[in-house]
Amino acid sequence: MLTRLLAKRQQRQRAVIAGITAVAVVLGAVLYVTETLDTTLQTAVYDRAITNSPAEVRNQITIIAIDDPTITQYNVYPLPRRAYAEMLRALKPLNPTTVVFDVSFYDKSASAEDDAALATAIKDAGNVILAMQGVQETFIGDHVTKYANLQFPIDALRSAAAGLGAVNIRQDPDHIVRDSQLVIEGPKGERFYGLPLAAAVKQVRADLTKSRIENDRLIVPAPLGDRTMPINRAGGMSVYYAAPPATPTYAQKTPCSVPGEFCVVSLKDASPGRSRRTSSPVARSSSARIRSPPSRTTTPSRTRRVRRCSASRSGRTPRSRSSPTAIRC
Repeated sequence: MLTRLLAKRQQRQRAVIAGITAVAVVLGAVLYVTETLDTTLQTAVYDRAITNSPAEVRNQITIIAIDDPTITQYNVYPLPRRAYAEMLRALKPLNPTTVVFDVSFYDKSASAEDDAALATAIKDAGNVILAMQGVQETFIGDHVTKYANLQFPIDALRSAAAGLGAVNIRQDPDHIVRDSQLVIEGPKGERFYGLPLAAAVKQVRADLTKSRIENDRLIVPAPLGDRTMPINRAGGMSVYYAAPPATPTYAQKTPCSVPGEFCVVSLKDASPGRSRRTSSPVARSSSARIRSPPSRTTTPSRTRRVRRCSASRSGRTPRSRSSPTAIRC
């Protein structure tokens, strides 16, 4: 009798152990296939490295922000395109190396006159890079993300621009952006490069048409030697966030006055009158980037939670060798 009870007990124990083992195997397989475990470990290491790694902000980049005061001034959002045309004319005497728009111009505006004025200003500047993006992912791998469709600026603006850059972003499960997309492809295999990369390449006079990928590295030929950066299977690379989100423009006594932050000025202040001042923050940088209103939520790890603003991205600007002027939408 005792022997039978012990035998049954051992059978139940084996069954429980077998069940636990089966669940562990299935769970491990799921985590392996979805790369969840690998991603979790990587993000933990990444967040710690970003938090502990000091960085020096050199203000090679001036961000021109479409902030609340700018929207109040024009009393409408999206802004009329004449506002961007006026800004480009104001920037020209300051000779920025590159002007990068992180703003979508995928549709014609209500004013054909404004569209024409912006196209003329872009062509006259000769150094403007506009945003484009892929829509509906179809494949991820081989160091690229492929999309079923592509969105471009309207023809008048696209033909006037010096180049295009993709503004696609990939959020991790915790809604934090840790990768910058370097390469995307359209349905016909047409290849485009990320907006920050396109700006940096123009700054160092590199040639993206001759770029190549070797052993998880994107190599771009440049006059002073090849520029090399890591690239993952999705065509992205980890972002090195060099600074926390900048203090709002309306909270600063003078533009770009907070140490350790990127230089951010309000679009409303980038007027023709201010452009003549040699002390302008844009005059002290070699490039400008125009971006839309950012999300104001940050994480303890100094990374920025992101929300989309049309085709633009909010968040901190990664440290770069380039020096473009940017417009923030």
